[in-house]
Amino acid sequence: MATADTQYPDRRRAVAAELAAQNVDSILVTHLTHVRYLSGFSGSNAALLLNKDHSARISTDGRYTTQIAEEVPDIDCILGRPCADTVLKEITGPHRVGYEADYLTVAEYERLQQACGEGVELVPVRGTI
Repeated sequence: MATADTQYPDRRRAVAAELAAQNVDSILVTHLTHVRYLSGFSGSNAALLLNKDHSARISTDGRYTTQIAEEVPDIDCILGRPCADTVLKEITGPHRVGYEADYLTVAEYERLQQACGEGVELVPVRGTI
């Protein structure tokens, strides 16, 4: 059984392998239960960008500076709001970014689409996490 120190990286590796199999470069995780499952972060505002090479970035707002440093020391954090937009704006194309289609409203999708840079394509992903 995985220890607390390895369970989150192990989970991220499993999801990253699934992304590669689906020809998706990254997944934008916005469902907070999934953010916690993959990172250990328990705050109420966050987004995680997980890449198929296992690297990741997490975003939250300034209220959680101390908490995220303690709970997620192994992932680079970007402070900003809205969190999902903050991590998307750092991606350059060409890049296929999966989004959690079962948890995203149409309005959120449209906002994310506007945050994407040139050559960044949002693609629906289901059942990966």
